[in-house]
Amino acid sequence: MSTASEYLELVRHLMAAVNGRRIYPPRHPALDRTLSRIEQALHHLMVSRDEVQLGVLGNHLLADGLPWEEQEEPLSLLSQELRSRKIDKLTFQRGFTRTDLDCLLEVLCGDQASPGTLLPESVPVADLLAGRGVSRIRVGHLNLEAEPSALGAAVPSERGAYEDAVSGLSDAMDCASTGRFIRTRQIVTLVESLMEHLARDPAPMLMLSTLRGHSEYTYTHIVNVTILTIAQAQVLTDDPEIIREYGIAAMMHDMGKVKIPKEILDSRARLSEADFELIRRHPIESLHLLRESPGVSDLALIVAFEHHRRFDLTGYPALPAPLPQHFATRVVTLADAYDAMRSNRSYQREVPPEQALQILQQQSGKMFDPVLVRTFIRMMGAFPPGTRLRLDTGEEAMALKANPEDPFRPIVRLVVGTSSEGERLKLVNLAERDPKTGAYLRSATCSLP
Repeated sequence: MSTASEYLELVRHLMAAVNGRRIYPPRHPALDRTLSRIEQALHHLMVSRDEVQLGVLGNHLLADGLPWEEQEEPLSLLSQELRSRKIDKLTFQRGFTRTDLDCLLEVLCGDQASPGTLLPESVPVADLLAGRGVSRIRVGHLNLEAEPSALGAAVPSERGAYEDAVSGLSDAMDCASTGRFIRTRQIVTLVESLMEHLARDPAPMLMLSTLRGHSEYTYTHIVNVTILTIAQAQVLTDDPEIIREYGIAAMMHDMGKVKIPKEILDSRARLSEADFELIRRHPIESLHLLRESPGVSDLALIVAFEHHRRFDLTGYPALPAPLPQHFATRVVTLADAYDAMRSNRSYQREVPPEQALQILQQQSGKMFDPVLVRTFIRMMGAFPPGTRLRLDTGEEAMALKANPEDPFRPIVRLVVGTSSEGERLKLVNLAERDPKTGAYLRSATCSLP
């Protein structure tokens, strides 16, 4: 059973216990069975961690700091239960007892144990638990600035994989530039490492791909394109072999640029037509380099040759017959264009992410496959993970996760200027509305450099 399934089982048993406590008296056999299931679910989850945390973000439930992709009914019901008692976070620590669970249930349901009964506001739930001697089950408020989230804990590992990919790609391109064979096995290893991290949680890798402080544009650009290609492929298919082949093709697609003089690639001046002609030759140079290297797949050759031909076939190199782009090429082309727009280059300033999204939409059906544009926008949103935002409340925030239903309303972490003194909620969903007026509580006005 996956960790996500184990969390869902825990939530189901918790909701069953809350509902059962409203029907049965304490220590009823039906309640005892449900509490045993809660214990078992928690012990399974604690095999690899010392505590299990459930949190509330708007109307959504979080598992160890990050939201479920799908909010099934038990998740929504438990989030409502916790919110009604002004609980943002429920933490179970290793060493909890059955008595602790009994006390938690008693406190959550109240003495009358009836639906909708609220505990007196003057007595916080945390104090009621402490008064019953419960120390291994804690309630509180989400504060991601003070507590490491699952996202934050993963970043050092992801950063190492990212830097390894840049370094390994640099070695591979050095081989190509000096006439040696490209180390295909090395490329495969780098791609498999990126796949592993993206499969575990795409957000940290996507965040690293959006950082503008990376040096060596050529290498970081190709690694970013590979990350964005793998992330798209993982949305489109569960087949690891297809995802791997797409990733390898992405990492090899620009190898021909080693044939372009560095002074042209790094030039800040307006390029001559002759210089542009050299640049336009790099897909053909990539094809020649890859064809001469052992172990390179046909798909990598196709993507390298086609990635500037555009969805409507108005790009380069021109062909005698209007052959459509391979689907893998369309995936790589979208990743390539998006990262190029979002990067500072010698001849072009980066495009703000919300403007990049508009360009993707405008070029849908022209440069890009319309189906892939829609998939990409659902995956990245207008504000990719790591983007700093200005909110209409005057607050600043960092985007953590795209909202597939609305690209302009991601899940964010507040970083500056909470709207009211002492506000403790640091993680918010920009899709959350005022229950009375239906108006959005917060909206992003623009991204920040």
